[in-house]
Amino acid sequence: MAQGEEHSSRFWEFYALRYSVGAILGALILFLLVQKNKSLSSLIFVKPGEPIDLIQVGVFLGLGLVYSYLSSAPILVFHAGRFLIPKKHERFFRPPEKSMILFLALNLILPLTFFFVSAMHLEFKIWFALVIFLASSIFSAQLIIIYKCHSQRSKLFLFYRNLAINRSYSKGGIIDSYRHLREHGNAFGIVFFEMVLALFMFAATMYSSTHKQPSDIFEPAIILLIIILAWIIPAMLVWLIGCIIEQEFVDS
Repeated sequence: MAQGEEHSSRFWEFYALRYSVGAILGALILFLLVQKNKSLSSLIFVKPGEPIDLIQVGVFLGLGLVYSYLSSAPILVFHAGRFLIPKKHERFFRPPEKSMILFLALNLILPLTFFFVSAMHLEFKIWFALVIFLASSIFSAQLIIIYKCHSQRSKLFLFYRNLAINRSYSKGGIIDSYRHLREHGNAFGIVFFEMVLALFMFAATMYSSTHKQPSDIFEPAIILLIIILAWIIPAMLVWLIGCIIEQEFVDS
């Protein structure tokens, strides 16, 4: 069998099937978010306490697909900076470097500040401090990758140039193998980041509900908008990485 025919016969390799899980999970997350925050129900035509109809199911599935795409934003940044992955496996198991210790210390500033300043109960302070630490770590890690792509632009271009050259001389085989591994990992990564983003949104609306009336729609909507913007800003900066590769290509 030709490789192209073999590729097309594998039903699990279709993108629609592979990423439909993310769309369904995204719809479920948004449905639960609306159910837990009645003030948001009017945004997608859901009446509190009433079952949803087929039209609303379609709305949730459509929004779930959009949500799964937005959730995958960090994966784009990690994919752009994959040339930074160390080639020696020993580097993954050695003691943390000073840069890693500094990274953890800087990302502990915001959660520790919240922990000591907030007047909430202890269990809530611990919970929100952990969420803030996770959000700060994911955001700053992406900014570091983008910075390294800029500061190591020659190494960045060399990686993509060699990748393009090697791909032009290879057909199927190893290319299909690592692409399938990467794409399936990417699909599961989307599910993971959907849950992480959901954690941030639920935590933000939970915190908002403790300060405002449940009927107030503006504050939770604005908070969710800010979270989404902060989530996609690093991915938006990947445009600069593409421009760097383009500049290096012109100058090469």
